[in-house]
Amino acid sequence: MPIGIKKGFSLLETIIAIAILTLAMTAVFTLVSRGIRSISLASNEMTAYFLASEALEFIRNTRDGNLLADDPPRDAFDPDIFAVCETFEGCVIDVHAKNNDGSIEYCSGGICPPIRFNRESGIYNHDPPTSANENTIFTRQLHMTCRLPCAETDPQEFEVRVVVTWQQLDAPRTLRSFALSVGLFDTAF
Repeated sequence: MPIGIKKGFSLLETIIAIAILTLAMTAVFTLVSRGIRSISLASNEMTAYFLASEALEFIRNTRDGNLLADDPPRDAFDPDIFAVCETFEGCVIDVHAKNNDGSIEYCSGGICPPIRFNRESGIYNHDPPTSANENTIFTRQLHMTCRLPCAETDPQEFEVRVVVTWQQLDAPRTLRSFALSVGLFDTAF
């Protein structure tokens, strides 16, 4: 082996190898980060869909229960629900309140309170916060409007619209929303 020739990597070769490795790792971390954000968004969208569906089913079940009640016969659409939810601000429905009979309240100033999640029961609700009942990022707002022709004393059809909004945690300035809408008839007319 001649004197002056050494085996190994030069400083330049080492720096280039580190730069290539750094670029490759940056690309991998970027893809993982985007994947985690996509999973978070998809999870929140699914939760919003289920919360909106739950409110629509509550209104539909209330209508059906009123139609099937035979002592005394009632209107299909509960006038209390319609009176609260027809306002511009909309209303909040807690389907698990009052022994699962539901609770309906105005959204004060158009701002609905956040939905809470009870870790012990696994139920979303509007009960007061406790150690097991914590705020979520979701709010749910319900609007009911009478479709024409609309007789104030006996509405025949309503449009029920539920909007669930949330602040995506990885995008602080991004307010997301999901809406479901359905037309419900008073089938007793």
